[in-house]
Amino acid sequence: MKSILSTIFITGLLASCSTIDLPDGSSKGYLTARFAVTPNSSPSGPGLEDSPEVNGVIQEAIGKQFQSHGISFGSSETQLIVAYMLIRQDNVSTTMNNDYFGYGRDSIAILDEAHERGVIKNKRPDEFEAGAIVIDILDAKDNQLIYRHFAKRDLLDGADTATRNARINEAVAEALEPFFR
Repeated sequence: MKSILSTIFITGLLASCSTIDLPDGSSKGYLTARFAVTPNSSPSGPGLEDSPEVNGVIQEAIGKQFQSHGISFGSSETQLIVAYMLIRQDNVSTTMNNDYFGYGRDSIAILDEAHERGVIKNKRPDEFEAGAIVIDILDAKDNQLIYRHFAKRDLLDGADTATRNARINEAVAEALEPFFR
């Protein structure tokens, strides 16, 4: 039941946002991609489980998704730029880590919209902790946002490493699935 409520709550988080662009471009015609921010710095978002280890799993999952769809990932000469941010929410607050999101796409507006829909307008009767990953893909030629999507999950306290990593891989695959159709 908690998972169903979480899905309803965070689906409203971004899907029906009138102020947040959610372009739905596709991977067709692209051969190379890389991260917007070099994935070797230590994240610093407050209260987020976004250690370098967790970000390493996220980055590996993103790279594997592109490679499994025939797009070379990690080249300096690239056609696509990939960025992501993490959002953590409970019934009173919303925080983010945008260390790997880059600049120019207003992560604060996304955070504000997530807080409005997930905390202020929250109808969940229980206490909860949920997380979301927002993935942006830009065309490297003109830095235009061509795709944005997200995936969300209730956070599991005390999840073992294998469970956590599997959930990260599933969330990344979910967030990128429409891009590869």
